[in-house]
Amino acid sequence: MRKYLNIVLLIFISSLYSESITIYSTQSAQYISTSSASCCTPTSLQNFNATTMSLQSCWWHTVYEQCLENKYTAIWKFDLSEVPENAFLLNLNFLFNQSGVYGSLVDVSTEIGNISDGLASNLYNNPIWTNYINNDDNLSNHSISIPIEQITNDDNPIQLNILLSNDGYSITNTGNNAPKLVVEYEIQNIILLGDINGDSIVNVLDLMALVSAIFNSNNNFIEIVDMNYDSQINIFDLIHLIDVI
Repeated sequence: MRKYLNIVLLIFISSLYSESITIYSTQSAQYISTSSASCCTPTSLQNFNATTMSLQSCWWHTVYEQCLENKYTAIWKFDLSEVPENAFLLNLNFLFNQSGVYGSLVDVSTEIGNISDGLASNLYNNPIWTNYINNDDNLSNHSISIPIEQITNDDNPIQLNILLSNDGYSITNTGNNAPKLVVEYEIQNIILLGDINGDSIVNVLDLMALVSAIFNSNNNFIEIVDMNYDSQINIFDLIHLIDVI
């Protein structure tokens, strides 16, 4: 089971640096209402991987008791496996290009699989995160920040599904302007505490190397063998390492 690193037993995390990756969707579809009976509730998947996506709000006329406009939403599936396994996620932003947008409702899920009726229904009715975002209708490039904790709580966050609802113009769904995720993360260079010879095992060979480091006042391995975090290499670290072995 794949998990992003947060806490690792007996691991010392060092030299963090920030990187980012842009991820385009691997699948998309429109999720729409197709009848007066479900005027404001999408029930049908259409236009898979279309070059443009049309969105609109519903309009139920209470006087005439009929649907004048059916609801059109859009769904994108993103593959998070492109993010390195030893990454600590910092920021996650959903970017899309659309004009005439006053506000957008965003729903997010981490359900795995292709876009299907079941996935779409779960995403629309039971998202793990949802929020209404006010937009400047004068702008066409939009960026929505998705809270990292909403997806890293999942045991296997290798897929992110996003459903967008608004009343703007068509969304470009191809090329560089297609909706995308920009993921900022830190690569964690990890060192096994006590593994002086770097063989990914803490054993008697590391014990011998520590004894040598103590007698020769060698502080080159202080990050690896300072077992009690007192900024020194001494007999107390030797005792702690023996306990680990």
